[in-house]
Amino acid sequence: MRKFIYSAFHSQNNKAVASAAMLLASFFIVGALIGCLLAAYGGDGEALIASAGEYSAVGQPAMFEVMYNTFKYPVIVFFFGFSAFGALLIPITIGVRGFFLSFAVTTFARLYGGSGLAFAFCVFGVQCLFVFPCLMLFAAQGFLTSGMLFSVTRGVGKKISGQMLDSGYFARTFICIAALLLCALMEKLITPGLAAWVADTFLQIV
Repeated sequence: MRKFIYSAFHSQNNKAVASAAMLLASFFIVGALIGCLLAAYGGDGEALIASAGEYSAVGQPAMFEVMYNTFKYPVIVFFFGFSAFGALLIPITIGVRGFFLSFAVTTFARLYGGSGLAFAFCVFGVQCLFVFPCLMLFAAQGFLTSGMLFSVTRGVGKKISGQMLDSGYFARTFICIAALLLCALMEKLITPGLAAWVADTFLQIV
């Protein structure tokens, strides 16, 4: 087990993965900024209130729904990594995720001020803690493997074929899957009740 964990964080490709993650983080930030600006200065109040109401009606979601929301973006970028076009699709997906997350958080802040931010923390806090790091790791690995596949299809990257799929790749993937499963469990057991309490107590939109 110690050797398995060691391989996840001491792979020869770690520097490349870290560099790709930093690049992809810039797409997330751009998408988040656009979402923030649109929510802060665009849209009518009634539409924003309706959007906030959808998030506040958390109830007790089915486990399938929780799993879907938790794994949706990580699975998308993971499979994009096995496509020659993933180097284009992955940054777009990361930017879209940043947009929707920022738009939702800014919507709550615009409508309800500090209480809205507290509610956003309850709704998205667990996902940001677990899903975001896993998403960026999957995206970085997928970005690199996709670039490798694109090179292979052009006949200029056959010597590097398979280098990214080392033991560190599979160890990091396994750790992320475990983290996402833990996130789904917390989303099922903790998030709904906490978010509903904040919405009932401070927002009065449910």
